[in-house]
Amino acid sequence: MSDGQVVDCAEDLAAVLGSLLADARFAELAEALRSVDQLSGSRRRRALALCGAGARMVRLDAVGFDEVEGVPADLAAQVRAMRFPAAYAEPERGSLGSLVPLYGLMLETLHAHWARGETADVVLILHLMAEYLPVLVWESVLGHAADPAELRPYVEGTLWATEQCPMPRHRRSAAERVLALRPRSGPVPPEQWRVYLDRWHSRVAGGLRQCGLRPGAGRPDPGDAGCDRPCGVVTRIPADVVQDLAARMALAAELADSPVVALRHSAPVGHFFGVPGTDDVLDAWQETVTAVCRPWASEHQDAEPNPCAVGLDKADAEPLPGLQHLLSLLAGRPVRPTGVLERLRQEISAVLGDLVDPPS
Repeated sequence: MSDGQVVDCAEDLAAVLGSLLADARFAELAEALRSVDQLSGSRRRRALALCGAGARMVRLDAVGFDEVEGVPADLAAQVRAMRFPAAYAEPERGSLGSLVPLYGLMLETLHAHWARGETADVVLILHLMAEYLPVLVWESVLGHAADPAELRPYVEGTLWATEQCPMPRHRRSAAERVLALRPRSGPVPPEQWRVYLDRWHSRVAGGLRQCGLRPGAGRPDPGDAGCDRPCGVVTRIPADVVQDLAARMALAAELADSPVVALRHSAPVGHFFGVPGTDDVLDAWQETVTAVCRPWASEHQDAEPNPCAVGLDKADAEPLPGLQHLLSLLAGRPVRPTGVLERLRQEISAVLGDLVDPPS
């Protein structure tokens, strides 16, 4: 092989590796790096470890991230804030303390999947976002993201999980788990904690949705999906805070029940049905924006306006325009992409050096 051909091969390799890195295709990048002879020893180990960590982050799996070789301490701490604690009494509460970092990661991974044209993954992330929106809304009121250790003393002595509570049975069962999940003679068993997180926590989110959907002047009537009872879960909150909570919860319910989230149920991948294309997702998102932003009609003079009634679709230029703005509105604080995938790209690029084209 001539010197010119060697240079061309090196440039081609750098371009291929750079393209995989730019698309956050960490798993594919790791496979490609295994056959790169110029990469050996500690460089290979660190590059492959970082690629493995990146692949897990794209799957929204933050467990064990801080144990990866070569991950900067500040990045490891940032990711720890996105995971659910492995034990009931673990000091770092992560996503039970706040869901905002995890929603920031979901935004970032949604952007990566959209850039690749992976709409099935985009729709899956929207479905996951919708599932925990009630907790995101309540977080600004509770001061935590429905952490059962903090939620139990808050709801004790209220109608929560009692016969007077209008929650349907499956939600009331989850609500009862919050009351039952407490250390008595010793620590909460790990298996009991895992079952709670796997099976019941999302249903607690559904219960909090019902608690927060309150009838009021101007807001959509929640009907049986809401609660109008004088329960301590809301009566201990100042009236203006309840009004704000109920308005944001009404928007969260609208988004959770929207056409774009419903795409998840019409795209059962693996069952010979089609996956929605980008145009399908954009059309469903526009329908969603129209529904979420529609004016709240009321005969009352003091009716509150829909907080999203103005220009949600012009709020930011992202794959789904306005999504980031809407999540921030629901959370009561800014929700932004985390930058974790970008940091991982930079770390991997630094390890690979001239083996890869630098990120653009």
